[in-house]
Amino acid sequence: MDTPAAIEFFIDKSGDAFICECLVRTRGMVHGIEENEAPTSLVYLYNHQLFAMPDADTVTLVQPFTADGKITMSLEEWPLKLHEFILPLSRDYKTDFDPSLLQTIKGAEPEVKLFLTERGDYLVFRPVFSYKGHETSASGKPVMLIPEGGKVLAIHRNKDKEEAFVQRLQNLHSNFVVNEEDGTLALKGVEILKENWFFLFVDAMKEMQVPVFGHEALRNFRFNTAKPQTKIFISSNTDWFDAKVDIMFGEQKVSIAEVKRALAAKQQYVQLNDGTLGILPDEWLKKYALLFRVGEGSNNKLKLSQYHKNVIDELFELKNEEELQFELEEKYNRLKDFEKIYEVDAPEHLQPILRPYQLAGFQWLNYLQHINWGGILADDMGLGKTIQALSFLQHYKNNHPDMKALVVCPTTLIYNWENEIKKFTPGITYCIHHGSTRTRSSDEIMKHDITITTYGTLRSDIKLFLNVKFDYLVLDESQAIKNPASKVTRAASLLNSKHRLCMSGTPLQNNTFDIYAQMNFLNPGMLGSMEFFRQEFAIPIDKLGEQERKEHLRKILYPFILRRTKEQVAKDLPEKQEMILWCEMGDEQRRIYDAYRNDYRDKI
Repeated sequence: MDTPAAIEFFIDKSGDAFICECLVRTRGMVHGIEENEAPTSLVYLYNHQLFAMPDADTVTLVQPFTADGKITMSLEEWPLKLHEFILPLSRDYKTDFDPSLLQTIKGAEPEVKLFLTERGDYLVFRPVFSYKGHETSASGKPVMLIPEGGKVLAIHRNKDKEEAFVQRLQNLHSNFVVNEEDGTLALKGVEILKENWFFLFVDAMKEMQVPVFGHEALRNFRFNTAKPQTKIFISSNTDWFDAKVDIMFGEQKVSIAEVKRALAAKQQYVQLNDGTLGILPDEWLKKYALLFRVGEGSNNKLKLSQYHKNVIDELFELKNEEELQFELEEKYNRLKDFEKIYEVDAPEHLQPILRPYQLAGFQWLNYLQHINWGGILADDMGLGKTIQALSFLQHYKNNHPDMKALVVCPTTLIYNWENEIKKFTPGITYCIHHGSTRTRSSDEIMKHDITITTYGTLRSDIKLFLNVKFDYLVLDESQAIKNPASKVTRAASLLNSKHRLCMSGTPLQNNTFDIYAQMNFLNPGMLGSMEFFRQEFAIPIDKLGEQERKEHLRKILYPFILRRTKEQVAKDLPEKQEMILWCEMGDEQRRIYDAYRNDYRDKI
C-alpha cells in the first residue's frame, strides 16, 4: 500500500441528463469507484491490491459515488450543479468532459491586472490574468473551465503572454523575491525607495496599460503616484534671500517642515495629508536637498544667508526644467550681473612681478572685498600667498589711505611677513607686535598700516586689540583656529574688522569639521550652528562617507575658497634653478674630520 490512488471525474450527457462519474487511477489503470472491494472508503482494494485514498477530504467526497460510481443531474439541475459542484471539483481533481459538452478556446489574449498587498517588510505584487471576464492567478491550472449555457468553455491559458508579463515585471528590479507556489513577487520596502524605482514601476505599468489595485488597502506602502511639482519664488534683501516654496504631489501640498524632517531622518518620502506617502525622487533630492538643508523655515518660506547665493544660482540654472517653476525679483538679476570677478589692475610696481595665477588671486581678493565676503586663499605652499595678500592690501591702501590691517601668524612667519613687506610693498608701514617689549597702547598700533602679531599674543592681548577698528584682518596658517572652542578662535572672532581673510595651504587637516571654525570666523552663520554642521555635514561625510553631503558642502564653500596646486600652475612657474655651493671646513672642523677618517681607515 505504498502507492496512493488518484481520484478523477468524467462528465458526460445521456439524453436530458448529465452524469458525473467518479474514477480511481491506480498504477496507470482506471477503475470505477464502485469497484472497491474494501468495506471502507479509506482505502481502495482491487484485484487483491490495496491502495490508500489521498486524504480524508477525498474519502468524504467519493462517498455519494460508492453505490454505482455516478451522480445523475437533470437538465434543470445542471446549471446550478455545474457552478457549485463540478467546477469547484475541477480545480482540485482531474476532471474530463465529453467532447460534446466542451467548447475549447486556445491562444486568447489575457487581460492583466496587478494587485498590491503587504507581507511584513515586503510589498507583494500579485499578477491576475482575466479570460472572458474570469480571473486566475499565475499559479492557477493551465485550462480554465467556465460554464456557458448548457456547455463548458475550456480556455487554454496563454502561458507565453502571462510569463512574458511576469518576466517584464521581474526585470524591473534585481532583488525581487519570487514565490513559485502562489505566483507572486515581493520586494523589500527599502528597495522600493531607491533610485526612483517606484516611479519606474508606475511608468512601466502605464506603458503596458496594466491597472494596479490595492493602494488604498496598504498601510506601510501607501505611496502617492504623483511626482513632486516645485514652484520657487526668490526675493532678495540686503543680507539674505527669502524663498517661497510650494511642493505639490498631485492635489496634495507638503510643507517645508515635512521635507526638512524627511531629510534629517534620511527618508525619501514625506507624509501627505491624505495619508499617502509622497516620494522624493533621487533627481529631486539632488537638485533641491541643499536648499532645504541650509535654509531656515518651516511652513512654505525659507530664509537663506547671502553666503548661500551660489545655491540660488544653481537653481537659477534649472529654471526652465519641466518640474520647476522658478521666479526671481528683477533686482536679483542685477545683483547676479554685478557680482562678477572683474579684471582689476594690480599696483603698478607689482604688475611685472605677479605671475598670472597670482594676479587672478589678487582679483579674487578684490571681488571678496567688493561684496563683503570673507574667504580662504588656500594655494599650495610656495605659490606666493603672502605676495597676493600684500598686493591686495597695497591696492586697498591706494583707495583707502588710512587703512589699518592686522596680520596674525605663527611665530616662525613673523619675519617672513616683514621681509615680504620690505621687498614687495615698501610703501606700507608696519610694526611687529610680539615679545616683552611690545606696546600696550592702541594708539601706537593705529600709527601703522599693518600690525603683525602671533596667535599666542592675540590671545593674551585681546583686550588691547578690541579697542582698534581694523579694515582688514588676515589670519595666516588659519588652521590654527580650526577648534571652535579654543581661546584663540574665540579671540579672533571678537576682533572688530570690516573684512576678513584666511590663508592656509591645508585648511582641512584631519576632518571636515576643521573648516567650520574658519568659515564661521570669515562669514558668521554661513554654515549654521556647530550642532547643525556636525549632523548635516561632519558626521555624514567623515564617518559615513556620504558623497552627496560632501558634494553639498563643496557647493556651499566653492565661492569662498581659492586653491591652486603646483601642478595646476606649473606653466606659470619659473624653470627650476640649481646652484652648487662649496663650503670649506674651518681648521678645527678639518682637524676633527681627519682624526675620525684616519681612525676608521686604520681599522679597515
